Amino acid sequence: MGKNYFDKCRLCQNDKKLCFSHIIPEFLFLPIYDEKHRASMIPRGKTRYEQKGIREYLLCGDCEQIISMWETYVSPIIKSIQDLDITRLGDQYIISDVQYANFKLFQLSML
Repeated sequence: MGKNYFDKCRLCQNDKKLCFSHIIPEFLFLPIYDEKHRASMIPRGKTRYEQKGIREYLLCGDCEQIISMWETYVSPIIKSIQDLDITRLGDQYIISDVQYANFKLFQLSML
């Protein structure tokens, strides 16, 4: 796979140039990175290191931009999760200052 990889975008289903997309957003790898900004990957019993998370040619630029909008929204929330104002109301949890729709779209984008 070279720099100009053309195939069907997995989201819009159009044949376009695909981006080298993160499968799981890189900010979710931060807790497991070592001091050299690497995460250990162990495919088939052999250790290798990944510095940008797991990626593949998956989305076109337009769809990548949509997905990154939700990642940009959620990233600071996840990074400061210990500071969130969470209130329990019966069997529900209320989290102040978090837009449910954007958070849900981010989660769905990873599926």
